[in-house]
Amino acid sequence: MNRAEILLGLLLLPFAAIGHHSTAEYDRSVVMDFEGEVVRVLWRNPHVRLTIKTQRDDGSEEIWDLESGDVNSLDRRGIRRDLVHVGDTVRVAGNPSTRRELNLSVTNLLLPNGTELLVRGNRQPRWSTDYIGDGDWIIDESKSAEPEGIFRVWTAKGRIIPEFVSNPPLTESARAAYATYDRMVDDPALECIPTGMPRAMTSSGNVHPLEFVRADEDIHIHLEIFDIVRVIHMASDADPEQQPYSSLGYSVGHWEERTLVVTTTRINWPYFDLNPIPLQGVPQSEAVEMVERFTLSEDGNELVYDLTVSDPATFTEPVVAISLITWRWQPGVEVEPYECVVG
Repeated sequence: MNRAEILLGLLLLPFAAIGHHSTAEYDRSVVMDFEGEVVRVLWRNPHVRLTIKTQRDDGSEEIWDLESGDVNSLDRRGIRRDLVHVGDTVRVAGNPSTRRELNLSVTNLLLPNGTELLVRGNRQPRWSTDYIGDGDWIIDESKSAEPEGIFRVWTAKGRIIPEFVSNPPLTESARAAYATYDRMVDDPALECIPTGMPRAMTSSGNVHPLEFVRADEDIHIHLEIFDIVRVIHMASDADPEQQPYSSLGYSVGHWEERTLVVTTTRINWPYFDLNPIPLQGVPQSEAVEMVERFTLSEDGNELVYDLTVSDPATFTEPVVAISLITWRWQPGVEVEPYECVVG
C-alpha cells in the first residue's frame, strides 16, 4: 500500500456522502438560504423529503422540493418525524440541484421554536445554539447483548480507497460500458431495488449497521440497508455451480482461526460498485467470484474486511482491497428496519 493510498484511506467518508441515493447532482459550492412554509412532509427512506412554499420578490409563489438524510440516520441523531409539521414556517439552507429546478439538498433547518436541525450529518449549526443532529448517535448501551466473537452489531470505523480505484484494470468492453454509466439515472438503488454484491457490503456500517447472526450451522449477515439478509453456508454439501443466480450470489464460508473466509459466486447483480468509495457503475458479469475475509481483532472489538474480486469479462487481473473497511463494535446499536419506498 503506497503513501497516497494510506492517506486517502484514513479519511472516514462523511455521513452526508454515504448511502445508496446519489447526492452527486447537488452543487456543494453553492449554499442557498431562505424561509418558507412547509406544505408536505414525506418521512420515509431512502430520504426524508419536504416541500416548501416561498414567495418571490414579486409576490408570486415558488415551490421547492427538499431532500435530507434517511430516516434511520436522522432517528439515531435525535431528529424525529414529529419535529417538522405541515404549516410550519422554517428557514432552510442547502445545496441546489444542477439537474432539477427548485430542488435542494437541505443541510440545516430552523424550526419556528428556534431549534436548528442538522439534517445531513456532520454539519455545523448556522443560526442557533440550540440544535439537534450534530453527527453523534444517541445510543442506549443497556440494550446491547453480550457479544460473542463476530456475532454482534458492527458500525464502520474507517475505510481505505484502494489504489486500483483511480484506474481500474478493465477489459476494453468493460471500460466502454463504464464510460456510459450515469449514476443519477442508471443506479437501481434509486428505485429502492436492494443492492447486490459487493455494494451490499461496502455500503454497510457508516450510516447503516450490520449484524452477524448464528443460524444453526450457517451464518446470516443482516444488513440494515434495504433490509438485506445474506446467507453464508458453512456446512453445506451443495454444489455452488448448481445454485440459482441472485444479486447476492451463493456464499460458502469457513474459518481460518479468527478469520471468516467467504467465497461467493453465482452473482447476477449487474454492477461492480464499492459505494460510497467513488467506483460505481463498472459492469459485472455472472462469471464474477468474490473472496471476502472478515478478521476479528484480538480484543474482539474490531472487524477488518478484505475483498478480492475476479471477473474475466470485467477485469484484466483480480482486484484486491486489503483492509477495505474496518468495522467496530458499538454497544447499544441495533439493526433497524429500513423499508425503502419509491416516490
